[in-house]
Amino acid sequence: MGKIFLFICLLLGSPAFGGENLRQLKKAKYFLVNGNLKKAKYLLDEIESPGNLEPLIMRYKALIYFLMDDYPNSKKILENPHYESVIWDQESCLLKIINNIALNDLKQLEKDYKSCKYLTFDYTKNRHLWLDYMVNLKLQKVTPYSKDSELNLRIFFAELETIKIWLKKNIYLNQEALNIDKLYALPKFAFRNKSVREIIGLSYYRMGNEKKALDFIEDINSANANNIKGIINLKQKKYELSFGHFQLALKKKENSSNALKRAIPLAWMLEKYEIGLDLLKRITFDDNTPFKRLAIESAFKIQLGQIKKTERDLRYLNNEFRGNMPLKVILANSYVALNLSNMKDVKKYSSLACKKFDGLNCWIFMQLFIWDNLDKIIDEDKKTRTDTLLGLDFLKKRAKLEPLDENPIIDQSYIEELDSKEVLIR
Repeated sequence: MGKIFLFICLLLGSPAFGGENLRQLKKAKYFLVNGNLKKAKYLLDEIESPGNLEPLIMRYKALIYFLMDDYPNSKKILENPHYESVIWDQESCLLKIINNIALNDLKQLEKDYKSCKYLTFDYTKNRHLWLDYMVNLKLQKVTPYSKDSELNLRIFFAELETIKIWLKKNIYLNQEALNIDKLYALPKFAFRNKSVREIIGLSYYRMGNEKKALDFIEDINSANANNIKGIINLKQKKYELSFGHFQLALKKKENSSNALKRAIPLAWMLEKYEIGLDLLKRITFDDNTPFKRLAIESAFKIQLGQIKKTERDLRYLNNEFRGNMPLKVILANSYVALNLSNMKDVKKYSSLACKKFDGLNCWIFMQLFIWDNLDKIIDEDKKTRTDTLLGLDFLKKRAKLEPLDENPIIDQSYIEELDSKEVLIR
């Protein structure tokens, strides 16, 4: 009873344990939930003398290691005999199973799966149907319980929860055609459920039937439904409509990667730079490309006229890409330097861009040898030409073909005379 009371206190965040440590733990949990794993781990490492909080801290660390794809360390924490207890196993056994799947430890997977089902059975709404599917798939087993027999399908289709799991299983296994083939067997109440219709719509979309997909999700306003609508509209080049659906998806789920990866390029295409800059703050980039976000931010800030802010960002980028700078970063440097009248950098970056075959920067580089004050000339509000023949309207007109009237330089008779046999060449 004492262990259960301790677990409930930890779960509810009772001030009876920890004080400052508990506040630190809450901060770590906040960063963990929001995807900042490094910050969450740092805060957990900073907790000294954790006392009764130690099992919870270690479980959070195991989860962080798992999310960072460090499965051996996650598994090592979970199998530490120091934390062995019924409460610990109830809370951690599912994570143990996922680690075993990731590490391909099939022997331990089978062992942990049996005990975990027993420990957590009272907390499942669907008799661990999803867990059965995933574990048996890894163990390459087909059990009577998880087999798609006629009897099992009648049992699965009797409850809404098991219907959704069965449909999701087929999506996961790329067998969405099964969902469509068995639509006739689904009870009527299933079609009144938006989650079920959303999965069916996704099944139709993945099979290439976009019209049927839209029919099933037309009145659904979830993140997934709006993402599907947005992707279909994007394929049809309805960019404004597509962008609107992705924004609706982000209202339902503000870190939806499917929506963000498409909405940010659309914001650029549709010249919605402020929205694009805001969306960029929500997306998580791979740790291997930490400066990708900064490069894209710089491009949006340039379009918004935030030249000074862009200059600060470019300093970090220049340091990162020293000696191997991408052309787009060079172009940004050239543009920003010209706007800030930093002619030394204009010369440097226009030359670098020219060497990478950027025509405009080649022209700028050449103009630096003609004009001492190119930056001031560019800023002057004057006409750049006076000759109407160079105008766009003139150049777009159909030209009238007229033969050239040439002035002969050498008379034909002289040529004939040179060809004559009578001419002696000395």
